[in-house]
Amino acid sequence: MSRSSFKRVALPLTLCAALAAAPSYAQRASDQVTYEAWLNAIADLKNGSPEAVEAKREKVEQGCVLDLYREDGDRQIRETVAGLLGVAKVAAFRVFCRALVQAVVGDRLTAADFRLFLDDSDNYKQSLAAGRVIREVFYAHEDLLRSEARGGPS
Repeated sequence: MSRSSFKRVALPLTLCAALAAAPSYAQRASDQVTYEAWLNAIADLKNGSPEAVEAKREKVEQGCVLDLYREDGDRQIRETVAGLLGVAKVAAFRVFCRALVQAVVGDRLTAADFRLFLDDSDNYKQSLAAGRVIREVFYAHEDLLRSEARGGPS
């Protein structure tokens, strides 16, 4: 597969991860404070009492979903996410964001992973980081499905 073909195939998936990870922040370099606040929220997801952690999870998930809806004007992101996770389009963003947060809480992803992904100074490292984000979100989604099938927490 040529490099340009790879980019055409990988772009929708990379875009999904970027928009879920730091939706509008990655595209507004001037908004560094907001970008850093989002990364700090990711880094802080597991700190505190179980109730505080749950509240943080919900807040990050809701923000992720809202940002994806804002950015998905042509619905390509929703279709790509739905296909990646094997869910209905109507549930795609909610399921993706839930899995993204679960990947962080489950120590699959860290703020450092998102920093690498969003750093466009090295395309090779950025591509590896994008693959990692997408892969870990997928695996976190699969873990959530297995947990629900066993009657565990969702």
